[in-house]
Amino acid sequence: MDKSDIKLKEEENNIGNWILAINFTGLLAFMIFQLFSSFNEEPIVKWHYYYSIIGYAWGLIFVSIFLYFTIR
Repeated sequence: MDKSDIKLKEEENNIGNWILAINFTGLLAFMIFQLFSSFNEEPIVKWHYYYSIIGYAWGLIFVSIFLYFTIR
């Protein structure tokens, strides 16, 4: 491989990382919105309320970790 191929591969990796970062940022914003909206809505049953809050909290943790390692 010559220098132009290496540079092209690096540019492709950077574009892919930017796309992943934008998608993870959008997903993070959506999950934050859903978490806050789950506090304000009336649950169907009590376990559904806690299930939503715990699920979105764990999702925020994992998406934040994925976003951190994508940007880093």
